[in-house]
Amino acid sequence: MIEKWHQLQQRERRLLIAMAAAIFVLVFYLLIWQPLHNSVAASQQRLQAQQNTLEWMRTSVSRVLLSRSATAKSSAKVSGSLSQRVNRTASQHKIKLSRIQPQKDELSVRIDKAEFNALLAWLQTLQRQRVEVTSIDLSREDEVGMVQVRKLQLRIIE
Repeated sequence: MIEKWHQLQQRERRLLIAMAAAIFVLVFYLLIWQPLHNSVAASQQRLQAQQNTLEWMRTSVSRVLLSRSATAKSSAKVSGSLSQRVNRTASQHKIKLSRIQPQKDELSVRIDKAEFNALLAWLQTLQRQRVEVTSIDLSREDEVGMVQVRKLQLRIIE
């Protein structure tokens, strides 16, 4: 090989050196630089995804903790029998109860006329006070936004 090298003209030697350098750069780029660069980019994307997940988890944990403390506070305020809770919260929401009838561990309630949104807010308040709606039978009134609750079955969640 050395003899062949010395037999080449100066111009051919330079051409072979330039071609060898170009092949070396191409091989270096294809076998080392590009896979390394792609690996770093993929790692950065995974890191960003993991950081997003971590941030989501932190906000979720704080929401859960706030929810637990709110539930604990609202649970601490829960007191009285089922009928006392129903009467107290109904008056807070300006709902007039027509009939309350105890049935074993449940309570049957009738409301002749109530605003639908107020009824929903009242039911949410009852839920926070650990009162569950087991069944409800309601119909809409002629007046817009008003409903009649023919039968509402409630019980305390244990």
